[in-house]
Amino acid sequence: MKKIRGAVARSPQLQSFLSDPSQQRKQKREAVLSMLKEQKYSEVMVNLFKVIAENGRLALTAKIAESFDEIMRAHRNEVAVKITSAKPLGPDVIDALKQSINKRMLTRGEVPQVTTSVDSSILGGLIIQVGDKTVDLSVLTRVTALNKALEESIHQ
Repeated sequence: MKKIRGAVARSPQLQSFLSDPSQQRKQKREAVLSMLKEQKYSEVMVNLFKVIAENGRLALTAKIAESFDEIMRAHRNEVAVKITSAKPLGPDVIDALKQSINKRMLTRGEVPQVTTSVDSSILGGLIIQVGDKTVDLSVLTRVTALNKALEESIHQ
């Protein structure tokens, strides 16, 4: 599924073809099944896409693959961890953050799947998202909170 999700994400032509309502279901079905067989996907995958095509849901391929990936992450006890910083972090800092997150935010057996991103608009600090929890330690958030407190004290 990851391979299919990547192929759809990389190819605007494939996205367009899958979501094009002017193409008949049968044409889409045959094209997709032919591509899957040509690239030697498993029979299970071919059958899955046969059903998706017959139900006219090929336009939802990316969402289906994303949902499948989410289910598989849950099955493997993987937890999505996103670390956003104002500047790129070094490997040693990332390792220290992973250890801290493991100790404080994950339960036993959960495996963090860490991704990092850089957003200079946060001015400094970090924003850490672990599953559906967020810890915002950014300078931008602190400055915004201080500005709000100052405005409230001035208007009272």
